[in-house]
Amino acid sequence: MNLFEVLVYWFWVSLFGEDFSEIVVTNLQLIVPYRTYQIFWDTMFYYLLLFPMSMIWFLHFYLKLHHKGLRTILTIIYTLILASMPIVMELAGYVYIVHWKFWWSFVVWLTFIVSTMGLMYVLRWLKGRDKQPV
Repeated sequence: MNLFEVLVYWFWVSLFGEDFSEIVVTNLQLIVPYRTYQIFWDTMFYYLLLFPMSMIWFLHFYLKLHHKGLRTILTIIYTLILASMPIVMELAGYVYIVHWKFWWSFVVWLTFIVSTMGLMYVLRWLKGRDKQPV
């Protein structure tokens, strides 16, 4: 991956994570934060640093694997890790889960990972078109 791809994925993950979190989860009060004074710093760390960095690592490992079965296993394991993050955050005392179901997290993050991989393939296709002579 080059720097342009990393920045595009970083902004995509930040935008999706922040918007989904604030618009859907917080406004519907499915997950309620315990400490309101730390919401800004938690958001900065969680959605603007941790998720984008972990998604770029996922794409890096995804591109290194050449067997489709291993890629599928990596995608499922990574989706389970991301889907378990609300539970970890509740156990750590950052949030209180009100009406959130685990399978919602699984569906949301699987959709997000698949859409990020689709963005990766589109960017690489566009980058490949640029190298062809006119």
